[in-house]
Amino acid sequence: MQIAKSILDNEILSFKRDCINISGNIDAQKIRDIIKQFGGNEISNGRDLKTIKDKRNNLAHGEFTFSDIGKDYTVSDLIVYKNEASNYLSNVLDEIQKYIDNQKYLNH
Repeated sequence: MQIAKSILDNEILSFKRDCINISGNIDAQKIRDIIKQFGGNEISNGRDLKTIKDKRNNLAHGEFTFSDIGKDYTVSDLIVYKNEASNYLSNVLDEIQKYIDNQKYLNH
């Protein structure tokens, strides 16, 4: 009940790491799993988030260079990826807002 009061009082919440169980980067499937865990609605699409995550990890771990990865994509491809990721995350935020507005947190 303290969580509900904190939310209603617009306080910043902090959760233990194991509450959501995120390790490293997440993709659309992991986001869907988390939303489902809290009783949210399925969010479709987001398929390119896995590609974005994997390519970013390849760069971060030095497995590939920007040139290696970039040679396979046009500017138009990158714009499509950006727009899809932005739309997907906007839908995620909308779902979180519904969760709060409908006070579904009272059920957890």
